[in-house]
Formats: sequence, structure tokens, C-alpha cells
Amino acid sequence: MAQITARAKIKKLPYDSNGALFSGAEVVPTYSSTTGLAYWDLIIGSTIEFMIENILKRPIDRVIPAVSTHRLQDLT
Repeated sequence: MAQITARAKIKKLPYDSNGALFSGAEVVPTYSSTTGLAYWDLIIGSTIEFMIENILKRPIDRVIPAVSTHRLQDLT
């Protein structure tokens, strides 16, 4: 794929008590045409809704693990 349409939407942060600061904010990915991967800079412990057009049939929610890099397919 030469390009993708992907989004990551912050649903919940581990330290935001009222959800007012970041809930619903979208994080724009960096896409590498060399690797074919999209990269997001996300907060450990946050719950993120991912949507990748033509790959995912519907958005999926995932909690970001405490690792420096992780593949979306491996998040549970």
C-alpha cells in the first residue's frame, strides 16, 4: 500500500480524572512507505480506539502496554 487512512482516538488516559483534557482527541500517525507501517506516539496505559480503513471492518479499542514499540495486531 502506498498510503493508508488510519486514526487513533484517545478514549481514556490513566491519570486524567475527569476525561476533559484529552478524551476524543485524535492522534495522527506517521506512515512509512518503506516499511508499510503506521506509527503513533501514545501514552502507556491509555485506551485508544484504532481504525484503519480497508483493513479493519470496525474500530477496535486497545490499552497501550508498557513497551517502547508494539504491533497493533498483538495488542489484547
